[in-house]
Amino acid sequence: GDRGRAIHEARQSFKRLRALLRLARPDLGGDFDVEFRRFRDSGRALSWWREAAVMAETFDSIVADRNGRLDRQEAALLRAALPTIDAAGANFDMQVGLILQSLDAPEGKCTALAWPKKTRALVRALRTSQSRLRKSWRTARAESSSEALHSWRKRIKDQAAQLRLLRQILPEPMRERRDEEKRIAAELGEDHDLWVLSDYLAKNRAPPGTGFTRVRICAIIYERRRELRGKAL
Repeated sequence: GDRGRAIHEARQSFKRLRALLRLARPDLGGDFDVEFRRFRDSGRALSWWREAAVMAETFDSIVADRNGRLDRQEAALLRAALPTIDAAGANFDMQVGLILQSLDAPEGKCTALAWPKKTRALVRALRTSQSRLRKSWRTARAESSSEALHSWRKRIKDQAAQLRLLRQILPEPMRERRDEEKRIAAELGEDHDLWVLSDYLAKNRAPPGTGFTRVRICAIIYERRRELRGKAL
């Protein structure tokens, strides 16, 4: 019923699976690469449609937040020029078919994986994940670039997915950490969505007569992203 939401939830699920695979990497051995690529490529195959949905939602949110302070006619023309999910329906259906075929491939090893065999395997995996998260955070603080922030967000979501696996036994401080990480990931997610829209507007020709509104929207995005980055860091 809601294709945009379904695409988002599918991509989120692939990311969670990859986060859990990272925990079991030493025990999966060579199978890790096969399984990881399967979920990574499946998520990436949906990325164009996800970005189209994100741009539309983000654009509408900006216009609504300005409450009529943007030229309605120019805003409508800009909105109509954005890509839409339904613009390539046949390609989407074909892509979904390929993804399902990949997920049903017989070489998958996850269903037969008994893990962890020892507690220290889990502890070691969680420590590795924490190390990756700290490293990405330091890079984000030093650079504050879109790429560094996006990488940091991915590591946050990795750890959130891993803690979710253990949610029945988490002590209260770890539950609080997971809630905090979800909040930070949401802020960084909004920052990324705004970047996707501004990047598209900057790289593609605007409809005639909409230049001023496009500049104003890009300025709004810049200020909002600066605010979000500050809160997250």
